[in-house]
Amino acid sequence: MKGYHCILALILVIIAVIPFLGYGSSLYSHTYRVVPDNLPWYFLIVFGDNRPSDTSSIKLPSVYYRIIDEVRVVKPFAIIGTGDHTGRGTREQIDEFINSLKGLENVWVCLGNHDLYSGELDYWIERVAPEFYYVDEIPGWRIAFINVEAEPLDRFNNEAKDLFKDVKDRKVILVIHHPLYPDVKHNIIELRDGVKRMNTLLQLINKYNVSLVLQGHWHGYAETTVNNTKYIITGGAGAPLYWSPMNVDAERVAKGKYHYLILILYPNGTYTYTPVDIATGEIDVIAVNETTYLINNTKTDLWGNPVEVPVRLNITINKQLHYIVLMAKPNTTTLVSYKWSNNTPILVTNTDKFYIYIPTNDPEKAIVYTIENTTLIKIHSIPKEIKQQLRGNKTTTTIHTPTTEYKTATTTLSRKTTIQTKTITASTSPESTAQKQTIKTSATKESSKTTTTPSTVKTSIPQNIYEQYVLVTIITVILLTTVLILYHIKRSKH
Repeated sequence: MKGYHCILALILVIIAVIPFLGYGSSLYSHTYRVVPDNLPWYFLIVFGDNRPSDTSSIKLPSVYYRIIDEVRVVKPFAIIGTGDHTGRGTREQIDEFINSLKGLENVWVCLGNHDLYSGELDYWIERVAPEFYYVDEIPGWRIAFINVEAEPLDRFNNEAKDLFKDVKDRKVILVIHHPLYPDVKHNIIELRDGVKRMNTLLQLINKYNVSLVLQGHWHGYAETTVNNTKYIITGGAGAPLYWSPMNVDAERVAKGKYHYLILILYPNGTYTYTPVDIATGEIDVIAVNETTYLINNTKTDLWGNPVEVPVRLNITINKQLHYIVLMAKPNTTTLVSYKWSNNTPILVTNTDKFYIYIPTNDPEKAIVYTIENTTLIKIHSIPKEIKQQLRGNKTTTTIHTPTTEYKTATTTLSRKTTIQTKTITASTSPESTAQKQTIKTSATKESSKTTTTPSTVKTSIPQNIYEQYVLVTIITVILLTTVLILYHIKRSKH
């Protein structure tokens, strides 16, 4: 009997302890996915200041959820947050922010002042991300995240400097909350020891030739260039928008516009960016069938100009996952139809910029197809058979549906006659391509300074602590029932 009592006691301890075990998995580590380091270009989504106007509210602003809705549609390689992601940084607010990003990949965020108000810094570090860390996941780049309010000042200085160790030949992106530039009367110099903190960061920026500084705190959009470094404030993801100061000395400014930033990084250290207006236009991905998609893009930038939007599609061919990364044409509908024939990828599309990659056993290396080694069938309008299939297909899936609050007119498909031009290249199988392909020899990726980065892609891991608790509780009940049955069997024998 004593043995059974020990087993029962152990099971009860597991039930009591298990709710707290999941808290060791932070948003940073839990959303981590290996990014192949031999792709032509990578796109990320950047946003900041998505806190609610009522700082005690757990629920975040509807415009923020709309931004995340569009993020889910385009499927970026990573997401960057510039701070103030909660109203006051309570545990409940932190949990809601985490849950809002469920299922997304590579979420990298920094702390804002509102995230620190409740004094739950330890909980933030445990559940979201460290105060200071860097990511070398995008080849040719280091992205460094800094809590500019860290105390004491000596620790701030030392931790900030540590993020630039072994940077080698990577270009650097610095992510902070309080802006350095441009001057929006809401800058880092307003902090305690603000001038000293600013000087520390500027010394590092100049010494290591930082390419880009991403910032928040001021609820609007502004950008400027100082000493060849681009400074961007993107603080329009849901917090109350600012209209002051009246005049901002910057290259471009947009007030009263909720938005997010599309950032495209190239391994050679160059980049492009576009601030996207969340209130105008749509980005809809419609699955016509398992290998054919229509992408309606009517998005604009903050000044009303139509913009290309990067999209990452995943298609399964012969049980093998294939990714198509493309730029959806502005103010029109982009067709993507994909298949394989004679060991060659065939892509029917009207976009001018794309690549295809297929994961391999080495998660950091993919088999890559570009316009040079893909059979491309370029079209100028949507084929009639696709339209007919779209109208007659009851199982057609709209991956993104506009919300009522921001709904705008959708793009009408062109009725012009289809014109096809074919560019045929030599047949190449994934195996032969892998052998012939020149693999870029970039510097080995390094882990975060304070977080152990997984070496393989995570799969089938519950992202909600409630789900973990329910799962373990079910298993525990089964074990308990088994023990009781065994106990009764043994008792009946006596």
